Amino acid sequence: MKRSKNAGFTLIELAIVLVVIGLIIAAVLKGEDLIQNARMLNFVTNPVQKAQVGAMAYYDRTGQFPSGTQSGTNSTGALYKMYQAGIVGVLEINNPFTKGSTQMGVALTTITDNTSTATYPVIVITPVTVSSSGVPASTTWTPSAIGYANYLKSRVDGDSSSWSTGNVRFIRTPIAPLFKSLQVEIGNPAVTTNTYDGYFTYTPSATLTGSSAVYTTPTANPTGTLLYFYNQQPH
Repeated sequence: MKRSKNAGFTLIELAIVLVVIGLIIAAVLKGEDLIQNARMLNFVTNPVQKAQVGAMAYYDRTGQFPSGTQSGTNSTGALYKMYQAGIVGVLEINNPFTKGSTQMGVALTTITDNTSTATYPVIVITPVTVSSSGVPASTTWTPSAIGYANYLKSRVDGDSSSWSTGNVRFIRTPIAPLFKSLQVEIGNPAVTTNTYDGYFTYTPSATLTGSSAVYTTPTANPTGTLLYFYNQQPH
């Protein structure tokens, strides 16, 4: 018998179409995951790991971990001091790191534990917004920014199940750096860079150990600070 011109698709044909559509959707979703993972890996590589490598090079040359110089409006950040020590790689640090609507700023400093009075070198990471003049300013955590925090925690510590242990921790205390153009600090028009230097006009301190430590799992919209103890972690 000849098939009627008005006959619809058979069940087999419909099944094949649905399978093809499913494969296309899966490929698109997988592609989006790969793109997002590449962005997060880029964040870990630059600025975080570049800042860590530069900090350790600075320690090798000076015997000190990099931190800013607190002097009011004339404060200078760790990246500038690292540049002065001959670590020119700081010019290539993506600070702030920007992908889409997500912008993350970093600052190198040393932080004092209120409980033990021990001091730890740390990379402070916070989400930022960039004003029309280009200067970053700290803002609240978004789900996208938290995704970057989780990725860094997993890469460094192996998983993100505990934010009170390991080298990467999230502390409820807001420790917000200010940002200054590294180009302005260097003051040499021959040196071109879009990197911003995170610095502090005070000496950061927080309760990092003991029962009063305020580590928590990062969630959307709270104030808080991501701390990467790149040399020695609190115990």
